[in-house]
Amino acid sequence: MTTFRTNVLRNGEWITEEVDLQTFLKTKSAQGPKKAQRVDAPLYGLLTKTVADSQMVKHVLPVRLRSPYHNDVAFIGHRYIQIREFQSNGQFRDILFRRFPQNIRNACVVGSFDIPDGVDDLSPAMDIEPPVKREGQDEHSSSPSGSTSQLPPQLLVLTMDDADVVFCWVGSGADGRPELYSSTQFLGSRPHQFKDANFGAHMAVDPSSRYMAISSVHGLFAVGELESLTNFTQPRDENNVEIVKCWRVKPVKGIIQSLTFLYPRPEDKDHIILLLIYVNNGKSKMVIYEWTLGDDLATVFSNENDKRGHRLPVEHQMPQLLIPLTVGSAFIAISHEQVAVCTECLHGPPVFESLELQAPLKSPNYYGTGSPLWTAWDRPYRLPRYLKGKDCLYLAREDGIVVYIEVDEDHALERSTFIDAFKCNISSAFAYLFDQYADVLVLGSDNGTGSIWKIPPRDHPLQIGTLPNGAPFVDFATATSPSSGNKTLESFAIGLPPSNDWQLRTPDRIFAASGHGLTACITEYRYGLKADIGLELEVGSSGLKKAWLLNFANTHGLYDLLWTTPTHSQVGELPDDFSDFVKPEPDQVPYDLSSPTLAVAQANGFTVQVSTTSITLFKNEARYTRDDWTRLSFDELLRDQPHEYVSDAYITDDWITVSTHVGPLFRIYGFKYFGTAVVSRIAFDVSGDVTSLHHDKDLGIIVGLWKDGRPYLLISNPTAEPGSQDNEEIDITERLMETAESNKNQHSVLPKAIESIASVDKAILLGTRGGELIHISKEWKGATFAYYQQLGLAAVNITAARHSQDARPRVLVSCDQALLEVKLGEHGRNGSVYHLPKYRVLPTKADDPGAPLPLIEYSMAVDIPCASEGYTPILMVTGQCLVVAELHQEPGPAHRPIQIGKTPVKTLFSPNLRCLVVGVNEEKNRSTLMFIDPETREDIGRAFDKTGNAVQHISGLGKPDDRIFGLAEWEYKKSDRTWRYLLVGTKRGQLIIVSTEKMPSEADGPSLIKYRTRFRKAGDVPVYSVVGHEDNVIYCAGFRIHWEVLDREDKKLKPRKVFDLDSLALDLQVSESKLLALTRTDSLQVIDPALDVAENSATVEFHDPRVVTPNCWLKVAENVFLVADQDRGVAGLWQWSKTPGLHSWAEFQVLFQAMLPVSIKKFRRGRTRPTWEQGTWNAPKYGRLMTSPDDAEILGISMDGTVIHFTLLDEHTLRLFRFITNLWVLRDKRDEERLLLAEPDLQYRQLLHVDGDLLKRILDEKLLQDLINTDGLLERLKALLDKLDGGKHTASWMGEGTKHHYFGLAYDVLVYYLKRQVY
Repeated sequence: MTTFRTNVLRNGEWITEEVDLQTFLKTKSAQGPKKAQRVDAPLYGLLTKTVADSQMVKHVLPVRLRSPYHNDVAFIGHRYIQIREFQSNGQFRDILFRRFPQNIRNACVVGSFDIPDGVDDLSPAMDIEPPVKREGQDEHSSSPSGSTSQLPPQLLVLTMDDADVVFCWVGSGADGRPELYSSTQFLGSRPHQFKDANFGAHMAVDPSSRYMAISSVHGLFAVGELESLTNFTQPRDENNVEIVKCWRVKPVKGIIQSLTFLYPRPEDKDHIILLLIYVNNGKSKMVIYEWTLGDDLATVFSNENDKRGHRLPVEHQMPQLLIPLTVGSAFIAISHEQVAVCTECLHGPPVFESLELQAPLKSPNYYGTGSPLWTAWDRPYRLPRYLKGKDCLYLAREDGIVVYIEVDEDHALERSTFIDAFKCNISSAFAYLFDQYADVLVLGSDNGTGSIWKIPPRDHPLQIGTLPNGAPFVDFATATSPSSGNKTLESFAIGLPPSNDWQLRTPDRIFAASGHGLTACITEYRYGLKADIGLELEVGSSGLKKAWLLNFANTHGLYDLLWTTPTHSQVGELPDDFSDFVKPEPDQVPYDLSSPTLAVAQANGFTVQVSTTSITLFKNEARYTRDDWTRLSFDELLRDQPHEYVSDAYITDDWITVSTHVGPLFRIYGFKYFGTAVVSRIAFDVSGDVTSLHHDKDLGIIVGLWKDGRPYLLISNPTAEPGSQDNEEIDITERLMETAESNKNQHSVLPKAIESIASVDKAILLGTRGGELIHISKEWKGATFAYYQQLGLAAVNITAARHSQDARPRVLVSCDQALLEVKLGEHGRNGSVYHLPKYRVLPTKADDPGAPLPLIEYSMAVDIPCASEGYTPILMVTGQCLVVAELHQEPGPAHRPIQIGKTPVKTLFSPNLRCLVVGVNEEKNRSTLMFIDPETREDIGRAFDKTGNAVQHISGLGKPDDRIFGLAEWEYKKSDRTWRYLLVGTKRGQLIIVSTEKMPSEADGPSLIKYRTRFRKAGDVPVYSVVGHEDNVIYCAGFRIHWEVLDREDKKLKPRKVFDLDSLALDLQVSESKLLALTRTDSLQVIDPALDVAENSATVEFHDPRVVTPNCWLKVAENVFLVADQDRGVAGLWQWSKTPGLHSWAEFQVLFQAMLPVSIKKFRRGRTRPTWEQGTWNAPKYGRLMTSPDDAEILGISMDGTVIHFTLLDEHTLRLFRFITNLWVLRDKRDEERLLLAEPDLQYRQLLHVDGDLLKRILDEKLLQDLINTDGLLERLKALLDKLDGGKHTASWMGEGTKHHYFGLAYDVLVYYLKRQVY
């Protein structure tokens, strides 16, 4: 009888028995685990929002999108375009950024722009009257206005994944800012070959810009006839600019490899020549289509005119690049092994003649096995007389090689010049930019950071800029504090404050690893206002407090740089080009340098300095005329009040205001001056200590006071008559409490003393010594309101200064050695400082973009000429340095590359070591570890062996053809001691436990980290993932899970359990006694390892019911998990409660599903919100579900570097957001249809996802009133808002809330969810 051993259920327990086949067949229904009965899942929603766009650049296209005089450049990524202007000083100015809902497949330029021969200046701007958008247009389209509208000389053409063709240009928006206008052209009934994401694989425009050709890969191309751009100068009433007259679609028997238009002869400009290369049966064929401008395309591409073409020679099969030459209707074909010029292609079999280029075989940037490939080309501008009878080209190779060639009219290689082996890989994002004095090359890279170079005549290339990292991202980490961890809540929480361990702190930083070899780097994600550093001076003075840059360029061709310390002042001179810095002779210094300077100003052609001992006045023209200097000591000015000490000062156009004190008694003096003379004086006593002073020409003298343990603000209107001051004293604490009672965003606070004061119009900003920013608002009927926001812990310094080219002052605020700008002119709802936009200021160096941020103590805008249009010069005090930079107008990404020179594969941030631990591959794919200090960018790790000797690699690493698959931290606690280790799993089957120890620094550098192998176990299959839990180490080797325990006596790992999976485990975590495994084929599983059973078996308790290939996962609550897959999907899985004790398996219930524009590669948590939005300012409300005790953000990164933020919603908020997004989709429907269809149907899991990017557009453009424009829709909106957080937000209206109330609340909800979570 046949018998075998199997698991059977006996008395509620699974045991192993030997049974016969017949018995097994009779009882098989009782032998396996049963599927448990499910319960109903809760209703949650998912909101996703892009917080950082991909910086990968696919194309760089010079295109005159605004006018012939704007040297614009389009940087095109997977889903975005960024328009930047290349300025005469070699810098780029950001014009606009636009993200598209679909992927951009390809791009090209339509239209021509001829630079006149012998041109000297292209700087004058030519205004273009832009089209105006109209209602009812599709997402891409913008219509011209009813008035005369002129298109620019060139348009940008994009082909999208959905087979749309979008023509773009730039005009002025309603607010005067540049705005992108577009017209979407359709191909009528689009064949399926154009809908499979291959449409636009090839794209070309003929030299006359009257035809364009677009193809898919699968044997189908379309040719469109274009209108002349000069025709669009008259008023038009259509909803679209119809740029394409007609399309003609043509099939080809084979795979289309490339297409381009050739240049006709100069005397036959109406001759159109389309070159097509396709592959059939493994052979490349070349086909030429010819016609005359205006011919019927249906006839040109009819079946009767089909052409058989010519087979390409073997050595020129599969060309990588086709470059049409401007001479002789010829072209250059670049294949893997050959570069050749092809002639005679119009009159018979083509003739190929090889070209020998002057270029090295390989550069150090190449990591492939064969020959490097030529990837891109561009044609530089040359004077027409120079181009007569020749063509000029730049060719770029993937390993950084650039060659310049010239081909004559006989198609011979007249010149081949090797330019350089640039230290970056070059992708298809390669372009030449026009400059009057040198060639400028943009080198985009798909393997690290790109670069921008000037190629001057007869000189070496000069780097003038960098491009963002374009390499695929492999991993990312958030720099968290040791207390943050990855804790989760047992259940979701709403309206609860974060846990007690949460403290106001610097936001977590985000680091992502990418690149290969020498150009590999770690990218720190940052967002804010870039400030391009132009001058950095180390003045050597300790205790720098403030500095001033004084402009004497018009009178003496120089600037004075004056700074103050606690004991004295100093000054230096800068020429107007900032080329030198000198200390002037003592007899040429008009300033009082013997004491600290309190204030300096230039007004009406005069310079005024106030120090603690005197007032100095002189006319700017008399900067070097000693006899014209006026110095008035306070001993003379205040003879009636001897022994007074001057502590604060402020200068306006005609007043000098100072505060003085003798012991505890403070007095305010106002000196009215004219020219260099003081003509009158006022004075008044104040009660309390004066902590700050300001003078506003409209509001008067503003004094910050501290008395009775709280701050006050005194506002006084000075006059020349004694005793006529009109004083108003404001109790700041009392006003803040009054405002808190009426404003749900305001919370009561006990502010510290006022450190600084600034005013713009009638708004007053106060900075306190406790890190608070307070906004005093004078509102209707004379009411005064006070709002505050916590910026940090240190004193807040505020300056408000205006550059002559700026419409409003730039309000700069420094706190905790960081700088930010407050957009005071952009008032939020209720006038609260909470709603005022605030952006970090990020000083960057053009020659060192990876440099850490300087620690800024003080900053202000300075009125000096700016080298770049649209920027504001600012002066910063940082340490012992004074820095002059150009501050951008608009915020944007300012990522910081940290070059590591080795290929990263895994990364994590160690809160204990305070550094990035990066698993990398060196030469010959040798695996090792790097410990990167985020501040210094240095590898601070030092490898040692077990005897204490320094080695290159620790035991187990450094082997060729290896790779680190698993990297984790393990914290092991015993009694009152804690040990921390790194766990490493490798491709060659190594499990390595690494111990670390901090070492003293070397030569004033950062602290070093000594690391060595503490334990190592070798196997035959790769170790894909590893995790430590208490005294256990669990890892996946091949398809097998090994659960091992630390023997405390032997201090070694000993096997405890082994069990098999159906596929490898990408990631492991332990929750209580269960193992959570993300497997390659079965997605997420909850496994009971049955540790109390000696047998090597385990039970899968829960598994993902979907069939997906997962990338990553994250536990967001005790029983809720996010899982991202390779098909751009994200799902929420719910582990529901089963009856305990039953051996049954179950499927996760899917709470929601989302289809994202990108596939998430890794999830991370991070408390990335800025300090002013932490704590009670961002407490969960409006149905937001808190997923961790510290309320950390959930972030996901894609391979292209896009970072997406994830927020979980309760049912009522989900219904509100789906209602709004449904109305957007139905905006073109009738009112009755919209009311019927707008109600969300939450039965489908895909409808439980909300696109935050769409909501952001609705918020930015204030479209709620347009979408909800009927009484029925408004009543539904009111009902949805009444249910938020149990109705507490509308309860005070007592059922009498107006339309204004509800729309205001709806916008508050959108602002709360859609403000930036990453800075």
